Amino acid sequence: MKITALLCSALLWVSGQAFAGGDEIPADTLLNPYGYAHQAEKNGDYPEALKIYKWLAETNSYAAFMIGIYYYEGRPGVLQDYRAALQWFTKAANFRFDKLKRPTIPTSLSGEKKKEAERLQAGIEESTRQEYMLGVPLADEWIGRMYYLGRGVPQDYVLAAKWFREAAEHGNAESQVLLGGMYMNGQGVPQDYVMAHMWFNLASAGLTGEARDAAANARDQIASLITPSQVAEAQRLAREWRPKQTVSNIQGRRK
Repeated sequence: MKITALLCSALLWVSGQAFAGGDEIPADTLLNPYGYAHQAEKNGDYPEALKIYKWLAETNSYAAFMIGIYYYEGRPGVLQDYRAALQWFTKAANFRFDKLKRPTIPTSLSGEKKKEAERLQAGIEESTRQEYMLGVPLADEWIGRMYYLGRGVPQDYVLAAKWFREAAEHGNAESQVLLGGMYMNGQGVPQDYVMAHMWFNLASAGLTGEARDAAANARDQIASLITPSQVAEAQRLAREWRPKQTVSNIQGRRK
């Protein structure tokens, strides 16, 4: 086996000896766990894909989010369970990159092999950072959806708005639309057409197709209800808005 393949296995975030439930991990899964999970999904083997995601979820927010989706929607072989969905979404939303145990370079390596291991380690960390950034806002969005709809929890617009805001502030366009709608209708937040216009405007820039058109139409509808100076203020807020996209910002938001 090539040294890179050996190091991939050695530098994974978790030991990789077993899934929850005691099933052994196929050797090739260690090198491409997401590919293995996606293939299982294509084959309709959702319980197998779920095992992969549960193995990854201890150190990966996107995997925890995907488990939440499985339980929220239900899959063949995976029963719908809103309580479990909320638990996994919450795990993903509260994921802390700085709490991970960093992989250790094997002491037996030296010279070029050690350098290659260090390069691979850096690549794994960057990949995990990217997945971290993806899973956290998605989990925020879906917790918001559960509170908005009252799925598995008492319906609570205040909490829904809180979670949508968490996701929207980190660039999640779907949550920006939903938060804009809550400002427009005064659900969970004071009715504020300027803020609604701002969020719809931001969402229209981040969405595509029919979703983008719907956000733009909502923005234009709001514009017809407010004064030109208010429209200008909303546009200014949108121009000056910046997403909280850094790992450190996400880490500090729930301390």
